[in-house]
Amino acid sequence: MRRPALATAVLAACTLLVAALAGPAAASPAPGSAPTGGSALRVGTWDTALRPWMTDRVPVVVDEVAGTDLDVLALQGVWSADGAAAITADPRVAARYPYSYYAPAGPTGFAFCSLDVPRSELEDFITGLILSGTDPRQALQPATGAVDPFISLLALGLVFRNQQPCVAAVLTALQTIPDDRSPYDAIDVAYYQGTQALAHGGSPGLLLLSARPIEDVETVHHDSYLEGSATVYATVAGTRLAAVGWPFNRWEDVDPSLAYLETGARQESLVPGLLAADVDIVLGRLNSGPGYQPAAYDALLAGGLVPLADGATRCPAATHAGYRLCVGDALLPQRDDVATDNVLVSPALAPLCAEATRFATDPVSDRVGLAATCGWSVDGFRSPVDMGGVLNRVKGGSSVPLKFAVETPSGPLTDVAALGATLTTTRVTCTSGAPTDDLEQTVTGRTALTYDPVEKQFVQVWATPKAPGTCHRVSLRTADGTVTSALFLLR
Repeated sequence: MRRPALATAVLAACTLLVAALAGPAAASPAPGSAPTGGSALRVGTWDTALRPWMTDRVPVVVDEVAGTDLDVLALQGVWSADGAAAITADPRVAARYPYSYYAPAGPTGFAFCSLDVPRSELEDFITGLILSGTDPRQALQPATGAVDPFISLLALGLVFRNQQPCVAAVLTALQTIPDDRSPYDAIDVAYYQGTQALAHGGSPGLLLLSARPIEDVETVHHDSYLEGSATVYATVAGTRLAAVGWPFNRWEDVDPSLAYLETGARQESLVPGLLAADVDIVLGRLNSGPGYQPAAYDALLAGGLVPLADGATRCPAATHAGYRLCVGDALLPQRDDVATDNVLVSPALAPLCAEATRFATDPVSDRVGLAATCGWSVDGFRSPVDMGGVLNRVKGGSSVPLKFAVETPSGPLTDVAALGATLTTTRVTCTSGAPTDDLEQTVTGRTALTYDPVEKQFVQVWATPKAPGTCHRVSLRTADGTVTSALFLLR
């Protein structure tokens, strides 16, 4: 039987306000080209739900992160700088991900209480928090007891009078006033000084880990209802990424007819900015997906982005039934077993990406992680050619075998036509003091590109020009945009 909207909203007020307490630049490659460096880019995203009061979860979250083997990993729900430090300081994580960037999702802006909000209401609100089991000096903990229905009605009144900033100001003041002062002194702070709206002491933060340098970082904070959220833009291996930690519409979870009560940034309102940034890959907690608050997800797809994952990522029933972060929310049952996280890529890059796989499937967080590989990995050139800036010394007019193998997201590539290779030769200045090595092997016959099924490699024969004493860079570009180059000194 459907709840009347008002009764539903009264119940929601408790959940929304008290449970909230618990709660050097590199040029980008051409669109659709693979990451630079001749290798695929392995990316992942996971909402850790690493809340400060759940200290017992820190080791298991760190263990899960240490067990990943990606190039870029976006972690949402890292609520505090201490949590981020616990992850990055772990020797296993540091060895795998030597580069990191942490973006607290708050503050969400300046907040205060207007004087037309009666002091008695705010006093009753703080009293209600105390009676419900919440320590008002440490809002970073869940309420442990039943909430007085009067507090729900009071919160509902504040919401309808558009006083969410007042609630944020009171909660922040409660977290920051000295211990020797009464919690009710927070009201004066909220009235006469105002605060940064730090709901949750900074709210769920976003930690970007990378095996390669993180460049051109830009963090965009979003002023969302009761908590901060953020989008972090960064370039890794020539690929522009967006790591997102977006809010969800709590009121819509209660009843779609109440969605208009959600103030501040909402998922769908953040889509235009993301699309305008023209990124290659989007990682993260969209809090929107097919079947769950789909407006933002649908808008991203309409904007051309292609999802690599499907299926539930928040509290999937098959693995998370009974997990403590997935129970005890009878008011919002539809938030369980829903798709809220994804990896999305540009339409040009999509054909070069594999379907996302899952990690953290054991209940470590209320969400599972997603990982995907984009681009081709080129192993080459192989012997007899030396790489790494070495000048391969060879007689001009001879033919050199350029050997290499290609791994795609769907497996090894063996089709010459699908490889789409183009070979170019550029005359370059011979660098004095550069390491040189005599080429051990040349071949005879026509120049051609073939696949050797025995050695499981491609062989491109390059006919060197008859120009002794000159140096040349030979580059082979595959269909995904990966370029593999070697240097030669002709004698």
